[in-house]
Amino acid sequence: MKKLMILLLVSVLALTGCQSDNSDKDNTNNDEPGVAEEVENGDDLEEEANNGESEETEDNEDMDTTRHDNIKVSVEDAFDLYKERYPEAKVNEIELEKEDNIYEYKIEGYDGNTQYELEIHAFTKKILDEETEIEDDEHGEIRKDQVDKIDKYVKEALDDAGSEYWVDEWELEAKSDYIKFDIDLKTDSGNKLKYKYNYDTGELLKKKD
Repeated sequence: MKKLMILLLVSVLALTGCQSDNSDKDNTNNDEPGVAEEVENGDDLEEEANNGESEETEDNEDMDTTRHDNIKVSVEDAFDLYKERYPEAKVNEIELEKEDNIYEYKIEGYDGNTQYELEIHAFTKKILDEETEIEDDEHGEIRKDQVDKIDKYVKEALDDAGSEYWVDEWELEAKSDYIKFDIDLKTDSGNKLKYKYNYDTGELLKKKD
């Protein structure tokens, strides 16, 4: 009878040990997928981040900054940015020019005898450069409500020149007695046309190649 009890006890202990081993194995197996999933999720996040950088780079690369029609920043937006920077300055010159195949605005203004100049990327609104100088001969002012006629003069010059011409640069400048608007047009073959308008009256003052 004692031998039988001992055998039963040994069997129970052995069975309990086996179940414990299986449980440990199950726990170990359950842990591994969690680690793998975490690694996979981390890879996915990194891949998404890389994709985002790639898309942003591609967008910048796809942006054709050589075409005047593609300009994203309006003259009014550039004017507002300048006034945010120099709220007391009077704007007396606004220019659109192409530098390294990228259009940019250059706005000049003055407050007393201090002149402020700001260069703005015409596609991203990024400030490219700014300068402050002392000038004694500044005069005239261009208000924001006056810049809306620029597109009219650009269209008039392009219509007169012909479809092969495109905008190289233009300049709106306040003189002592009137505001003048100059626009330079070019063709891919290098031909040039220059127009000068009285911005207030719309009169074409000069046209030359």
